[in-house]
Amino acid sequence: MSITIPTDFPFNIYQSSLAGAQPKIALVEVDGKYYQEGNTPDQKLEQYVMCEDLAHQSLAYCLRKIKDGTVAGPNAAMLRLYSGLQSKNWCTQQQKVWIVNRVAVLGNWPKPQL
Repeated sequence: MSITIPTDFPFNIYQSSLAGAQPKIALVEVDGKYYQEGNTPDQKLEQYVMCEDLAHQSLAYCLRKIKDGTVAGPNAAMLRLYSGLQSKNWCTQQQKVWIVNRVAVLGNWPKPQL
């Protein structure tokens, strides 16, 4: 099964600090190609799969919060989700926004203002 990563998915770019007077960037070699640290094809896929899975789990969370009356509707549920994601170090800030927007797409809801 081949997974296509959406073009709007934000990747985690690691900043490396390398000693010396000349400017440098840290690269890793995979199958004869060079990638910036954190951006190898396997690392990108791993980040995407984790965030996509979290979005699906989060949709169930939002639906549950709406059903039990904890929140008034989809927008409130997604804002609550976003607030909860802010307290976690599971992914980057851009990926947290992407997850909430993905929940909106999965739920066929308007995207919230974050």
